[in-house]
Amino acid sequence: MVKDEAFSGGKGQGNPYLGAIKDALPQEEVNTHALQRYDSTNDTTVLSLYRYGARHAAQFLPQPETGETILEIGSGTGDSTLELFLKYPGVDFNILGIEQSQGMLAVAQYKFHHEDGENVMAAEPNEQVQSFWNAFRQESESYQGRVQFVNDDFLTTTSLDKEAYKSAVAIQVMHWLDSGEKGKDLTSALSRFSEFIKPEGSLLWTTSSHYFNDKKFPTLEYNCRYNDFFKFVLEEVSHSYAVNGVEQLPQPKQNLESVQAASRAAGMETTQLTTRMNEFDLQTLVSFHTPRIVRSLLKEPDNVDDSELQKVTKAAVQKAIGNIYDGTLSDTKHIHDIVPVFMSVKK
Repeated sequence: MVKDEAFSGGKGQGNPYLGAIKDALPQEEVNTHALQRYDSTNDTTVLSLYRYGARHAAQFLPQPETGETILEIGSGTGDSTLELFLKYPGVDFNILGIEQSQGMLAVAQYKFHHEDGENVMAAEPNEQVQSFWNAFRQESESYQGRVQFVNDDFLTTTSLDKEAYKSAVAIQVMHWLDSGEKGKDLTSALSRFSEFIKPEGSLLWTTSSHYFNDKKFPTLEYNCRYNDFFKFVLEEVSHSYAVNGVEQLPQPKQNLESVQAASRAAGMETTQLTTRMNEFDLQTLVSFHTPRIVRSLLKEPDNVDDSELQKVTKAAVQKAIGNIYDGTLSDTKHIHDIVPVFMSVKK
């Protein structure tokens, strides 16, 4: 499977979720244990990682009109879709979700009662994922008739009407659309959105700190990928395999000035609304980030057996945890993912 550069390492280490249902399950597994506390003026609740990010962004969604359809690009497994509905539960609006990954689309269809579950269960999700889905389906049931999911590539689709949408949403999508390949840059991506948004319409979008360098919270100072924990693990792994250091991870390619310049070139005006700081616990760093970062930094990944790499990485992680316990490792600054929230308005 060919992947983009933007994910976590060098070329070939891009979007890991494109493909079959089994390729979408890792995101759902993260949802079962990477939990975040969400505080609002009326309540405090605990949400899965992706729903937490979507709920935070959805607070900036302009109120839709009755009967309006919101265009959601990169609707994934439906987490952000549900949060958009929950933002305005009393308004009868619809959502059209465009998702390139067949596997993620299939999961979203099941979570919104569009499928009976035979296909997703054949991928053998674990009990925690099935429990997460059951709870999600209870919340989504009343919205099942108001959402349509389409498997398509947003950059090449011919199925959307021009200037038909007052509001569009793209949660954690823009870094996939700006991969550096021909025709895949930020100006081109925003121009594509502009084709389908009505004049004075808006695009609400978020991205990640491996793509955007926040002025107040610079990636190198706060992002979890530069934690001393990973540096220690990589040093241990280097005794068995040739690996690069974390400094070889891709640096953010955009800042606010470059985003705004690309927006103007696309006929839009972009404002950074806020920045969210996700604080990752040790469990999430170990189980989700560590295997991906280690593999992405291998100098000769094609010559490495996955099972043997897992054993070496596990031993390195165990040693690193021991050093945390005795105080040798104590990096409490690089523990975040920095998530900027933007609003782009078509002029």
